[in-house]
Amino acid sequence: MSGDWGTGSGRDDDGLPPNEGQEGGPWGPPAGGEQGQPGWGAPPPGGQPPPPQQPGWGTPPPGYGAPPPGYGQPGYGAPPGYGYQWQQPPPFAKPDSYLVWAIVATVLCCLPFGIVGIVYAAQVDSKWATGDWLGAKAASDKARTWSYVSIGAGLVVVVAYVVIIAAAAFSGSSSY
Repeated sequence: MSGDWGTGSGRDDDGLPPNEGQEGGPWGPPAGGEQGQPGWGAPPPGGQPPPPQQPGWGTPPPGYGAPPPGYGQPGYGAPPGYGYQWQQPPPFAKPDSYLVWAIVATVLCCLPFGIVGIVYAAQVDSKWATGDWLGAKAASDKARTWSYVSIGAGLVVVVAYVVIIAAAAFSGSSSY
């Protein structure tokens, strides 16, 4: 049999393939006391120490220091600096939302423009409540504008309809 295990016939003096039956063998641990791949608990390669363990639950991480006095202790009321904070009053009175105008314009006049007016009218109260006074004023102005546009579009359609009906009535009576 001619198997090539490196050099020569592939057999050592004992008739076995190279390293077979010797310390380490072809698939065993290396000969000469060398270390193989590190396993669990073995130091990582390169001789570096393992990473430090996380601190326990009872001790705070380093760098935070001691908690402030009275922290976590039961007491009465909020500590100074907490609770109600004084805010600057709004620079003007709460603007009208024009919600009623937007709804009437939507139902009676022009649906698409009226819906836009309703959307802006609905934003006025929420923006005012969060302190966005300029946003509430802008939403109120847009709600008013879109409500008027819807009413104007509805009036234009009604006037055009009356003119067309009147023209058809006069043109129909003169045909005799």
